[in-house]
Amino acid sequence: MMLNREKLDIENIKKIMKVVVVVSFCSLFSVNFFIEGFIITISVIVLPILLYWHDDINSIKITLFVAIGSPLFRMVSLYLTNKDINLSFFTIWPEIFFYISYGVIFYFVYSKKRQSISEFGVAVFLGDFLSNIVEITLRLGFSLPSLDIIKGLAIIALIRTSIVLIIIIIAIKYKYFLIQEEHEKHYQKLLLMNSDFLSEIYFLEKNTIYIEKLMAKAFNLYKKSEELEANPVIVDMALDISKEVHEIKKDYLRVIEGLENVTEKKLFGLFIGIDEIADIIYKSTQKALENDDSNIVFTVTCKSKRKVRYHFYVASILRNLVNNAIESFDENEKGYVDVKIYEEKNNVIINITDTGHGIKERDIPYIFNPGFSSKYQGGTGDVQRGLGLSIVSGLLKEYFDTSIEVNSKANEGTSFKIAINIFVLKEGVK
Repeated sequence: MMLNREKLDIENIKKIMKVVVVVSFCSLFSVNFFIEGFIITISVIVLPILLYWHDDINSIKITLFVAIGSPLFRMVSLYLTNKDINLSFFTIWPEIFFYISYGVIFYFVYSKKRQSISEFGVAVFLGDFLSNIVEITLRLGFSLPSLDIIKGLAIIALIRTSIVLIIIIIAIKYKYFLIQEEHEKHYQKLLLMNSDFLSEIYFLEKNTIYIEKLMAKAFNLYKKSEELEANPVIVDMALDISKEVHEIKKDYLRVIEGLENVTEKKLFGLFIGIDEIADIIYKSTQKALENDDSNIVFTVTCKSKRKVRYHFYVASILRNLVNNAIESFDENEKGYVDVKIYEEKNNVIINITDTGHGIKERDIPYIFNPGFSSKYQGGTGDVQRGLGLSIVSGLLKEYFDTSIEVNSKANEGTSFKIAINIFVLKEGVK
């Protein structure tokens, strides 16, 4: 606990020293005003900005250090010019009380409460205006300045406060912009990751149906074998197969449950524009193509802003179709993949076209079957698992009550077209 406090104190001292150095340096940029020795400097613009960004440190503590460091720095600067230490000291000593007054006023008007930006503006104005009156009163031998000087100080304080507020507001908006940009990147990754997870979940759920049918057949085989008084070894094997298939089904369900736990299905309550989804697909795909030094030109044109409830599934559909189009090219081969999304009557149309190798006419009836693939892994010769188009077809039918059209010519390219009713796109059919 003691070490943490000491570490915190050291960090705060470092921050304070940085403020002192910056303010001291800025105090060199000044002009004499009203009376000899009284200067108008940009350090009084910089100081409140630094106090705002270091609101974790007591403003009085900061300004006490500044009240020593900045005048001392200016005194040395003056001494190097006039070679008179007494004159240099008497020129700068009222500045000490300017900074002390500024810190106290800023603390009680703003720092102690840490309210809104308007209270901050009030604190900056009062700190500037009243502290200047304190300093100029000391320079006049404890005599109050004239009304003209007071008016001049108020105008100067108002101008400097306006500059400070403009800088702070711009900085805040820029900070929020960076945060929003970071959140958008995070959400893009979340959308793509969840679309992959949900595609896998959908495929696994479909497979459980086949597993249940297989389990029923295995159990019927066991019952029939028992009824026909078959060889006891065969009867036992049929029963074992039925039990093992049942265990496989339970494992499948556990995997599905685990995947569902790490997906954000609650985000289905958020409606996202199809144009936003298309933009995410474009950015992620373009980045992947650039990383692979691909010669494929990828374009996306979206002329619809319709909101989508099942946005993860739409992202999965687009991603699978785009990846399928990209995979139709050989390595380093040049070509085009184009996505167009537009509205036609009561439908949103999605067209994905490529100039790849195309699909053989005899294969077209089978391309949406699970496991069908004409692609092979380079180097190994292994057939790819061929789930992309099957998943696309299943998601479109189950969640959007539609199908997908395909037109393809070998060695010329392929085009997929999807038409989704705008009301179904927004709400889904489930």
